[in-house]
Amino acid sequence: MHYLGPTHQRLLPYIYNAAEINRLITAVSNLIPIDGLRPQIIRALIGLLITNGIRPCEAVRLQCNEVDMDENVLNISNSNVWYQRIVPISTSTASELGKYRYDAFKKTL
Repeated sequence: MHYLGPTHQRLLPYIYNAAEINRLITAVSNLIPIDGLRPQIIRALIGLLITNGIRPCEAVRLQCNEVDMDENVLNISNSNVWYQRIVPISTSTASELGKYRYDAFKKTL
């Protein structure tokens, strides 16, 4: 008997394997316009979600000033419950974000 109304069970999360992730990244490279920012934005977003485990809403709201490439951390200020948290990132992730920032800046000129 449910006194507070019907409830639902959460679905188990799906864990992608390495082959599926590689296919996803390859497919993203074919998004149109191929020479535009869209494929780079989605690739960077997927990379952040996979390597750091941050929430999708945090990755989408992430601002350039919240990425500290000297300290290799993300200063996430717009979290799910509106508190600030610091997420360490690897040097390879920082390097990829730096390339993305440079390419995005170059294409906006």
